[in-house]
Amino acid sequence: IASRFDSISGGIVIGFRIVITIVFIGACIYTYRQVRINLKKFLIKFVILGAFYIASMPLIVILAN
Repeated sequence: IASRFDSISGGIVIGFRIVITIVFIGACIYTYRQVRINLKKFLIKFVILGAFYIASMPLIVILAN
C-alpha cells in the first residue's frame, strides 16, 4: 500500500483524508451539542467508527512507512 502513496499525488490523497477526518469529527461535535439525549450514545459510537473508517487509510500508510 505504501508504494502507491510515495508520490506527491499520494501525499495529497493522504492529506485530504486527514482533513476530511477532522471536518467529520468537528461536524459530529456540532451535531452532538444539538441532538436529544437518547441519541447521544448512538452518535458517540457513530463518530468513533466513522472516524476510524475515514482515517484508516492514512493510518495504515503512515504506519507502513
